[in-house]
Amino acid sequence: ERRDFFGKINFAGLGTFDVTGSVRAVAAAGGRATGTLYLSDGKGTITLNLRGPVQAANGAMPSEFVYTVTKATGAYGHLRGGYGLVHVTFAPPVQQPAGAVVGGYTMRVS
Repeated sequence: ERRDFFGKINFAGLGTFDVTGSVRAVAAAGGRATGTLYLSDGKGTITLNLRGPVQAANGAMPSEFVYTVTKATGAYGHLRGGYGLVHVTFAPPVQQPAGAVVGGYTMRVS
């Protein structure tokens, strides 16, 4: 299972950013859900590498990910190497007439 993100995100202490990215749930072998988020605003960009908790095979998409800042530019250059939590609440996916599955989410970074 893969979830794609786009929209806005609030990064605690830094404000609101445009966000794109995705996470992929664990597969048949188990492991960790992983992904990447790309945040940007008029002052710079931040790239977050995401890791979920260890899960059994075919585990559900987690709602909490540990992030590491892997790249940061502009006013956020000092954040590189920082870490924290991304909290995601997923809305149930909805099957669209053209076959696409769409689901909403709310997300915050702390």
